[in-house]
Amino acid sequence: MAAGEEVLVVGAGVVGASVAYHLTRLGHERVTVLDSRGPEALPGSTGLAPGFVGQLSATPELAVLAKDSVATYRALSAAADEPAFWQVGCLEVATTEERLAQAHQDVAHGRGLGIEARVLDAAEAVALAPALVDAERALGALHIPSDGAADPAALTRLLAAAAEWAGARFRWRTPVQALEADRGRLVGVRTGTAGELLRADRVVLATGIWGPVLAAGVGVRLPMVDVQHPYVFTAERPELDDTPIDAPIVRYPDHAVYTRRHGRRYGLGSYAHRPLPWEPSATRDSAEVPFQEADRARPLSGHLRRALKDVEGR
Repeated sequence: MAAGEEVLVVGAGVVGASVAYHLTRLGHERVTVLDSRGPEALPGSTGLAPGFVGQLSATPELAVLAKDSVATYRALSAAADEPAFWQVGCLEVATTEERLAQAHQDVAHGRGLGIEARVLDAAEAVALAPALVDAERALGALHIPSDGAADPAALTRLLAAAAEWAGARFRWRTPVQALEADRGRLVGVRTGTAGELLRADRVVLATGIWGPVLAAGVGVRLPMVDVQHPYVFTAERPELDDTPIDAPIVRYPDHAVYTRRHGRRYGLGSYAHRPLPWEPSATRDSAEVPFQEADRARPLSGHLRRALKDVEGR
């Protein structure tokens, strides 16, 4: 991609804002981001994300990307009045001997990727996150201190502001109706009710679940399968204040559950449920769907159900 090309980025969530931020840092001077909403609206995955930022990955490439993300988030957050990233670390709790053995292997794997990690005993893990680590079942935990949690909305604002400062343009309330192709090559997008053609040398789709809908209009099948994912919150706890997060993110890999503090509440997500496919459409303007009570029982079973009481669905 040449620095003098006109680049249109469709979507101003965290991915679109990040693309604009990195393109301008690489010297691109003609970057325009289009979004159908205003700067405060985040109807897609960004607005619903719990904000976990983990770095230990199966491949070196993903680990490098995650480490670079952490460095970027720390720098942006440190330079702003509005914090957007907290490097509180992550605990992966082992409730079986097999998981504890895996934790020791993960320490060696992390060392090879340049990621510091160590295995804690149960008491050490409980001390770091007493409200979220089950002292009765934990055998130990993998601790990655450089992981953290982000405020997705605040982070998106910081990325967009930095991109604008470097020359990117954000056109709000400019819905993209379709991609425009000429002889098999994208030449721009159609926007607004009048279908105005905005030409560009490159078009970046950063629309998340709506990407396949737009791509299908020009005969391209994006290899994405959209699925629903439950995330629930406790009621507000009297012992908590407005501090966003002050303890590590806690994962239970054997139970496919993860949890963290959100100010006065705790949040919990799980992949231990039946697949919930979702079909996006051009007319649906939000990625949020009603919480299904039937899918709540298994994720919140056992010790986590006891630890996180009075759960409210979202």
